[in-house]
Amino acid sequence: MLPSEEALGLPEILTNVLSSLPRADLAAAVRVSRLWFECGIVTLWHDRPRVQVLADAAASGSPRAALYAAQVEVLGFSGDEEGALHRSLAGLAFPRLRSLRLDSYRPADGVYPVAQYLGGALRRLDFYGGPLSAATLDALRERCGGGLRQLLVDSLGGEGVTPAAFYRLLAGCRRLRLLAVLYHMEEFLTHDLVVLLAGFEDLEELYAGNHRYDVALWERVAAEVETPFPRLRALQVALTPAAVRVLVRMIPRMEDLKLVLSAGGPEPVVRSLTTTTTILTSSLKCLSLKYPDNTDVDRNELKALAQLKALEELTVTASLPSPRANAFDDDDFIALFAELGGLRTLQFEIRCRLSATSLYSLAESCPRLRAVTMVNTFYLRDMDDRMKPGVVFAALEELDLDGLIGNRLPNMIIDDEGDAVDQVDLFLRFMPKLRELYLANFDVFSLAVGDNFDVSVLHTRSCHGRTDTYC
Repeated sequence: MLPSEEALGLPEILTNVLSSLPRADLAAAVRVSRLWFECGIVTLWHDRPRVQVLADAAASGSPRAALYAAQVEVLGFSGDEEGALHRSLAGLAFPRLRSLRLDSYRPADGVYPVAQYLGGALRRLDFYGGPLSAATLDALRERCGGGLRQLLVDSLGGEGVTPAAFYRLLAGCRRLRLLAVLYHMEEFLTHDLVVLLAGFEDLEELYAGNHRYDVALWERVAAEVETPFPRLRALQVALTPAAVRVLVRMIPRMEDLKLVLSAGGPEPVVRSLTTTTTILTSSLKCLSLKYPDNTDVDRNELKALAQLKALEELTVTASLPSPRANAFDDDDFIALFAELGGLRTLQFEIRCRLSATSLYSLAESCPRLRAVTMVNTFYLRDMDDRMKPGVVFAALEELDLDGLIGNRLPNMIIDDEGDAVDQVDLFLRFMPKLRELYLANFDVFSLAVGDNFDVSVLHTRSCHGRTDTYC
């Protein structure tokens, strides 16, 4: 066995030792000697480098700037202040850069200098808006396209940046596993582009913003692509209800599906999901359905969700009350969620006739629930009497409701503060892991419960030696 002094003279051993040090200690260690600098600088700079320090070194002409840049693997910029540093870094090369995050930046002269970051090692790019040029898109395709695995684009503009230029970029990125084309990108999300993406063999996740597609597009995809989206497991897309049935045939093994529905007739969306292919009912783990404002959600649509028994996350949203959904009552709710026992997250934002009985039932039917959102105002001061013996919300950490009712009897005088303390005590007894409580209403009782809950949770955390704060 080598003496420790000799072992630390071997670069491979020294690098291992230095990589285990806290960042502050590592920053001091690289000043010990040239060898320690060369071995430690790789670890010090490869992850989350201090962009300002790097820019200052480049601006001062320090030869170390190029050395630092050559070690960087993850780089991110946030806002206009850091965005202004791009010019200082323009003369450097980042040959190891694998992940780049460019936050929204709109320089006065319209020039967004980012070409220095584009190299063959780049695997992930998150771009949150700014004036890129068509030449920059072409450089991204030529230098990084073959290796790029994740691309997020939120707002895109600049000289020569057209739907055709964006199409050329993606045509050169056929090994993408994740593509997120978010907001203010409607003109770029052409039918031709979707057909192109349907043929990507490695694409696993596709997030297509709020640009709405009708049934004609998905029929075209089915006709022109032999095996559309062969590996797709997560999809967020806006479409008409009639398009759902056609789409589902192409993605039978989907695990995460988020549909933003537009007006388009009475087509039963949930029944399209559950009857078009039986494979989807056993593979789908996460489902989000956002109905348009003018939709009258059918009670039977909601009941049909019971067939998706593998669900772990469910979001159903309709912003306006629906007469047909109003017929969905406590018995329907209890029967539905008795079939969805694996749920961990529930956002049931449908305004219908539900009482606290529905909420209480979730403790027994969905014992793994960690977060619940419901757009109802409940009377929950009778938990002691209504909850089954020995049944609690064992895993619930977050509860989001419209509000709470302090008393059920008209003209009854209540002590809002004292009753709020009692309500919080019930929450902590029957929801022992609850750490976040959101109440949308601003009535006196709901506000008092929220305030007392905050204090109780902070006290509980301090008693357990926790130093984090409640938000």
